[in-house]
Amino acid sequence: VLAWWYEPLSWRLADNTFYRVDFLVMLANGTVEVHEVKGRKGESFYAEEDAWLKIKIVAEQMPWPVVVVWPSKEGHWQERRL
Repeated sequence: VLAWWYEPLSWRLADNTFYRVDFLVMLANGTVEVHEVKGRKGESFYAEEDAWLKIKIVAEQMPWPVVVVWPSKEGHWQERRL
């Protein structure tokens, strides 16, 4: 990771509906990604239904890839790329 920014922007989805980016991450090769941090439930991440819907909509609209990350039982990060 070359650089990262915490909650750097909000994305308007509809009237009175916004998505706030958790982290904007710049990788060493210059690629920029949106990282959405979630908690773990079992072996996967957990997101409320409305939050998951927002993430999927943002993944279709954002100019950067969206990556959902969550902690594993072993203490490292798992990811799902949208």
